[in-house]
Amino acid sequence: GAFPRWCQELPLLVPWLFPLEGREALLRYAAFGPTFAIRWLQERAVEERFSEKRRVAEERLAQAKHIGDAVLLNTAYEYLFELQGQISRDAEAWVGSLKSELARVERDNILPQAVGAMELTRSSHCSLEVQFDGESGFGRAVTQGFYTLVAHDLQRRTENSEAPLWVEDDPPLNEDFLRPRRGLLVRPLPPDSPVLGEVERRFCMLGRLMAKAVREGFVVPLPLTPAFFELVLGGGVDPVAGFPQPGDGVAGEFVGACARMVADAAHGHAGRLEDLVADPEWSRKYLQPPGEESVAPVPFSVFAEAAAFVETGAGGTPLCDGGQFRSVDSESVGEFVRLAADFWFRSGVERQVVAFRRGLYDVLGRGAVVLWAFSPLELRRLFCGEDEVVWTEKELEECIQCGGGYNSASEQIRWLREEMMAMSQPVRAKFLEFVASCPRLPPGGLKELRLSVHPDPAEGVGLPRSRACVHRLFLPRYVSREELACQLHEAVLCSGGHHEQQLPP
Repeated sequence: GAFPRWCQELPLLVPWLFPLEGREALLRYAAFGPTFAIRWLQERAVEERFSEKRRVAEERLAQAKHIGDAVLLNTAYEYLFELQGQISRDAEAWVGSLKSELARVERDNILPQAVGAMELTRSSHCSLEVQFDGESGFGRAVTQGFYTLVAHDLQRRTENSEAPLWVEDDPPLNEDFLRPRRGLLVRPLPPDSPVLGEVERRFCMLGRLMAKAVREGFVVPLPLTPAFFELVLGGGVDPVAGFPQPGDGVAGEFVGACARMVADAAHGHAGRLEDLVADPEWSRKYLQPPGEESVAPVPFSVFAEAAAFVETGAGGTPLCDGGQFRSVDSESVGEFVRLAADFWFRSGVERQVVAFRRGLYDVLGRGAVVLWAFSPLELRRLFCGEDEVVWTEKELEECIQCGGGYNSASEQIRWLREEMMAMSQPVRAKFLEFVASCPRLPPGGLKELRLSVHPDPAEGVGLPRSRACVHRLFLPRYVSREELACQLHEAVLCSGGHHEQQLPP
């Protein structure tokens, strides 16, 4: 009731008038209820007043745990408790702790247990904290690891074959996960599909999961396409942009090629439809994957001979009565594209999108309406994190925080920056998962990650370690970049599980 009505309504009506940061603030302070609004304000105030003291306290505690010195450990805990007392006595920064609910889950059975956890906590105003069975780790990093693991399992081919949420891609050998080039497309299903009920349940769970994640400052790193969030917002999807494109490696590229051809003819950019259909190099214009060798010149008629009025042109659900027996040709290709677009982006996905929205409203209630202040691309960034793991040399120099004796000019920090620049996209994602329990950058990029690097007390020995709950990398004082690169890659690529550091006997 403290906000005037226009503060909430105007960003929904004309969101382009307000910067993204302002709309994100509206989301945090108006959409999640007073409890979480106070929490966000409190975290910001504590960060402004006590961030440096917290950093020192956490560094002392981590070093004491690693060395195993009981006196140092006791001193570090006393300092940390005293600091927490200072924070709680600061009436301008501290109101109180947010209640949390603890869920214990098994890594090997994560999806059914995620469905159960979301059902039990859907209307709760407490935060969700997760701990994995058989692991001693707890805190924000472990909870982010839960969201990450659920996202991974939703991309498993075995799971998608049982409940087809996404359009299948063409996998390389031994690839267990769906990895389409442009992101996951919702699999359209006919209303009489026997698996539609289970698919709806999973989309409802995904809506609840993403709502909880964004409310509590986490991301669910699913590579969803902007078209999905366009559907969530109730908008129409442009078939040319929404259909699979050449090189995507998913079923339906022929439908996408036909949509582009029909759009070109309608806008008069490339001649009449009859001329485009008759072009002997049709395949090079509409089926050429970007950056690959030129495909053989093949006219449209050759592809059309094997196509029918079905979901992908080559197979799947009929688009009309008897569609599997109806051929595609120059006269019917426009109708084929129209019926395919209706199935892919309306009738075939309507129930999935409604289930996802229902999940959002289960958690956020009326506050979910604030999501309509964002564009599809902005929503994808809020829910799923940054689309690619991108950083520059300048960002690494400015955003990596050093401590414990390291500074930005230290050799090990310089080698680390060089190694991070040289990492491929998959290795960058694994590095982020190692230091933050999530393979994507948070909204805002590297600056918002707040990665800090400290020396490991075990001089030059062993692998790097991480304290994922505070995004901290413990990097031994290696004597060469080659040694750093070898040890860092082994730690990043072979890590797994969340455990508290144990003191030596």
